[in-house]
Amino acid sequence: MKKDTWIYYISKTFLWISLLLLSITFFIYFEEQIILLKIGWKSAALSTSSAFIIYSFINSTYYFTMFIKKWILEK
Repeated sequence: MKKDTWIYYISKTFLWISLLLLSITFFIYFEEQIILLKIGWKSAALSTSSAFIIYSFINSTYYFTMFIKKWILEK
């Protein structure tokens, strides 16, 4: 992808924003897991962990594929 195009900068910005939001979500998620495990709700901790793994995978692959798609279209 050419570095002087606006699509490159927008894609990079969205990529960094999604990584920042994903790291914040990981922090909140692990805090929630610690609280649930301290209370003793192991089944709730397991169900939220599987839902979070699916959500983070879909979110990260979406932004990654959008970035690759823009990169391929520019070439």
